[in-house]
Amino acid sequence: MMTKIYSKPPSSRQLQIGQEIRSALSEYFIKGEYYHPLLESVMITITEVRISPDLKHATVFILISNFEDKPLVLKFLKEAVPEIRKAMSGKLKLRFSPELRFVLDETQEKAAKIESLFSALNKK
Repeated sequence: MMTKIYSKPPSSRQLQIGQEIRSALSEYFIKGEYYHPLLESVMITITEVRISPDLKHATVFILISNFEDKPLVLKFLKEAVPEIRKAMSGKLKLRFSPELRFVLDETQEKAAKIESLFSALNKK
């Protein structure tokens, strides 16, 4: 599934719901409500949640620390989406809990790569 690009910026309602989801998910992971033995030492940070204009789909951007196999963590999270949605539904003030899609936030890696390119150019 490709991410749809919207020409309009997110509405204040989308931003508010995205922030509520981010807070609920952060609390969910901090309290250790999602448990998988392989991921015991993994630290998951929710960096951003983007919600669709109809509020039915949420893309959750995450950073994964203390674990090298990031695709494996994403696989476990995707398998746990129904459980996570159920836990979140009581915390959100919405008629329905949006469908969640977890993706890696690669912003920091891209920024580091661009910075290293600039520093290489400056040395020449």
